[in-house]
Amino acid sequence: MLTKASGKELADTETRINAIASAVIATDLTKQMSSETYQTVLAKIPLGRGQPGDLLKHVQPAYG
Repeated sequence: MLTKASGKELADTETRINAIASAVIATDLTKQMSSETYQTVLAKIPLGRGQPGDLLKHVQPAYG
């Protein structure tokens, strides 16, 4: 919501607003979850993504 509002407010300036709203990404923290909990969380992600590379391929072109 804040991203959309900021984008509209700053549309007539040279400031651009970008956002990536990732779901759960596999990290050391998620490794602490039980397998059952982690699978439940992953099941709620429509595209079934959740690895660091899934996010990187979208961020890297913008900042690469």
